[in-house]
Amino acid sequence: MKPSELISLRNQLLRVNTTTAKDSLLAPHHTLSILLAAYPDDEDCKWIDQLFGKTNHNLTLIDSVLDKRIEEIEEEICEQSVKFIMEDNKHWTQHNVRFKTAEYNREFQKLPITNEAAASVRSRIGFYTDWRFAGLEIGPGDGAWTQDLVACDPLYLIDYNDECLTTTKNQFSEKYRNRLRCYTNRGEGLHMLPQDQFGFVFSWNTFNYFSFNQIGDYLKEIWKVLRPGGGCMFSYNNAERPLCAQRAEDHLMSYIPKSILVDMIEGYGFEQIKTQDVDSTISWVEFRKPGTLQTARTGQTLGKIILTPHVEA
Repeated sequence: MKPSELISLRNQLLRVNTTTAKDSLLAPHHTLSILLAAYPDDEDCKWIDQLFGKTNHNLTLIDSVLDKRIEEIEEEICEQSVKFIMEDNKHWTQHNVRFKTAEYNREFQKLPITNEAAASVRSRIGFYTDWRFAGLEIGPGDGAWTQDLVACDPLYLIDYNDECLTTTKNQFSEKYRNRLRCYTNRGEGLHMLPQDQFGFVFSWNTFNYFSFNQIGDYLKEIWKVLRPGGGCMFSYNNAERPLCAQRAEDHLMSYIPKSILVDMIEGYGFEQIKTQDVDSTISWVEFRKPGTLQTARTGQTLGKIILTPHVEA
């Protein structure tokens, strides 16, 4: 069975609640016990009492079998995860280098999100953005989330494609475009950016196509650019969810189980890790660099941000 099938089966087994079944099926047993105490020689009462005892025994056996099967499935998922992670490290390194164009991203690398889920994401972004600290967006694409980051001052954008940076900048008035700090990244990491200066790093629908090795490389870079106490938030393809695992099997996104990702983030020294799964395929992780976020800034450069109206060709 494929990981997506195993995960789906495991989840179905986990939803089997024999405790509730026991409570429902054995509820009359207490009343029967009172009746049996009053009529100890009643054969019908004795037979029903034995039947309840067998029911309880059988449900206990079902629990034992389910626990064993779930454990076996978990072991198989782990074995297959190791295989997929190794394949991913090769596939996505080559794939990103070969296909990283703006046109390809728009056509194939999509992450649909409901309005409700998008509102949750924006709420979390608002928790981190602060005019007293610089912000960084990795891989803005066409700028779907950039408007939610403008509270950071200054705001840096870094993307593989110049075209994506241009599209993102063109959402804003010329006055604000001049305040954006844009960099093109051809896979060299974040070394060209100011170190130890950022209060928040954000990325959406970018790490979904990175292997574990690539995410590890970026975590090293993110550590360097964040201030102590600074936060980071990025989406990823949580392969512990059936549809996400299926996407990884079809090589539409990378194979990143949540539990392994969290262990890796902790291994790089980050803390206060929070994970979130919404809809059926939307997952993200939030974490901080240890320390207290501080700044000597006492005022912000004021300016009005005006979005440029989109005109259909």
